[in-house]
Amino acid sequence: MSAAASMNRWTIASNSDAVRAEDPPANGVASNTREIFSLKSAIVPILCLGAVLIQAILAIASYASFQQSARMEVEWLHDLRILARVQALLSNIESAETREQGYLLTGNALYADGYRQAKATIEQTFADLRALAAPDPVQAGRVVELERLTAERTASLAQDIARRHLGAAVLQQEELAHRAALMAEIRNVAAALEEGERTRLATSREEWSNAERRVTGTVLIGTVFSGTIIVWLAIAIGFERSRRRAALEHLADDYKLLQLFLGVVGHELRNPVSFIRIAAGFLKTEASLDGELAEAVNRIDQSAARAIKLAQELVDATRARLGSGIVIRPKRVDLGALAASVVQQFSASYPRRQITIEGGEGCLANADPDRMLQALTNLVENALRYGRPDAPIVVSARSASDGVRIQVANQGQPIAPELIPRLFDPFSRGASDKYQEGLGLGLYIADQIVRAHGGRIEVDSDRSNGTLFTIILPSSV
Repeated sequence: MSAAASMNRWTIASNSDAVRAEDPPANGVASNTREIFSLKSAIVPILCLGAVLIQAILAIASYASFQQSARMEVEWLHDLRILARVQALLSNIESAETREQGYLLTGNALYADGYRQAKATIEQTFADLRALAAPDPVQAGRVVELERLTAERTASLAQDIARRHLGAAVLQQEELAHRAALMAEIRNVAAALEEGERTRLATSREEWSNAERRVTGTVLIGTVFSGTIIVWLAIAIGFERSRRRAALEHLADDYKLLQLFLGVVGHELRNPVSFIRIAAGFLKTEASLDGELAEAVNRIDQSAARAIKLAQELVDATRARLGSGIVIRPKRVDLGALAASVVQQFSASYPRRQITIEGGEGCLANADPDRMLQALTNLVENALRYGRPDAPIVVSARSASDGVRIQVANQGQPIAPELIPRLFDPFSRGASDKYQEGLGLGLYIADQIVRAHGGRIEVDSDRSNGTLFTIILPSSV
């Protein structure tokens, strides 16, 4: 690519307050950098976030199904316990009846002892049944009815044993029939209790099986989805790496173009303009030049100086923003003397403006004198541009506890508070500065120079006190 084509990518607008790129935004170095981190780059984290959210939903669903499965399992075991107690109860009632009949027929005390053991077991079984059936009112009512019938039956058995013990006559046929009917009623209530529990047990087992199937299905879906997401992520990462590689290659090409641009501006442009200044200086020494020619030569010299300054500002700004930054070569410098030399230079160039120096004693610091001269020059030029012509510009240098403070104060229109945060941005200007000369890089370069020294620039501006720029520089860099 030729130097002319390279330079054609950047145009300084005559009535604009910025340097703009003529190519589409994707063709610039900064634009390529933004492209690398554009919304397209978010596809991988978006996929990851989506995968995490869906996996979380699946995990919650799986946990809920597992909890339901565990709850159904508890209910299932609860129903099994009730069934076991009912069957044990019927067995104990029949055992008590059998032992009672044995005692009545033989009078053997062993049968009476067996009867008493069976009765004690029946009482314990009813205590367990009451606790187990309490959550279900219907089943609890059946347990109460069953307990009443069983108590009536065991009471009759106890009466028979007492009669036999006293030698009374055997039971009449009517009493035997009543007790048989009572036992049948006991079996009917127990059967109803068992049927209710078997129905609940079947429902619990069905719900438990459904919950288990949901858990298995959720785990299977999660596994398949995870595998799919991994494949998608692998594909997306591959595409993203390819896209970033292409963008970085484009960025590297633009960086080479930037270096070429810096070379063109820094060497190919400044050298011819420097020869123009040398020629203008030579012509100034000619005594034969009349007033009009001398004025023309002076304008040529000033225009060439301004062109060199603009080129240097553009190179510095480009290096600070996209290149290697502002390079400094610090050494022990008297910043008070440096500030005084700047004031002397501007006083000679602007004899109608009042520019004064205050302080300056003991302001020693490790700094690059050329770069600090450039920074302070930019601040004084800014004060000349925006300060009132009839008001003084005061430059002061003082030693402070945090280093050296150099201040440039002027009286004029205050800076709007909303503009102060953007004051040191490159190509930044105020609303009233549309037709001013320059690129709007002076404050940006001054700020970058001070930052390179480990310092900072503070700004205070109001209508009563004017505008004050303060360079705070550490004593050592």
